[in-house]
Amino acid sequence: MPPSRFRRTVAEAAALVLVAAAPALVAWQRVPPGRYLARPAVAGGVSAPTSPESGVPDATAAEDEDFPASADPVEAREIITLAQSRAMGGDVLWVDARSAAEFERGTIPGAVPLNEDAWDTLLPGFIAAWQPTRRIMVFCSASCASSRRVAVKLRMQGLERVQVLKGGWEAWQKSSAPAAAK
Repeated sequence: MPPSRFRRTVAEAAALVLVAAAPALVAWQRVPPGRYLARPAVAGGVSAPTSPESGVPDATAAEDEDFPASADPVEAREIITLAQSRAMGGDVLWVDARSAAEFERGTIPGAVPLNEDAWDTLLPGFIAAWQPTRRIMVFCSASCASSRRVAVKLRMQGLERVQVLKGGWEAWQKSSAPAAAK
């Protein structure tokens, strides 16, 4: 191969590598590696299990005895009480991460359903209700971890103002706040 052709081939290969790396660099700037996809260490040095396909913490991890909620990929400051949410004020988009049947039995007024089981079907409804100025407050039942997983998925979509309601639907009911019957 003549030297000029070799140089051109190397230059084309370098350009191809740069073009391929650009989206990864942009994604890295938005969500630094390990922020939500890390395998957080828990007591005893055990790492949280992750899905082999995606590297995201396993769907049952937050409910597992070996993976306590404190090791969940949602940061502690993002899990707030109803009183804290009300004190923050502002426009809130409530996201119900419970099953469709639970949502139908009653939910927070104005809440949109968005759960893992029907993510692709429910996401367009969420997008229609979402506005950049709104805080997103995800909830499920007090004993489930779906709200945390939905919050992580929303963060992975590039949304930043995502929080989880501590105590979930039961916290709302105990506050004597109105419920919307579906």
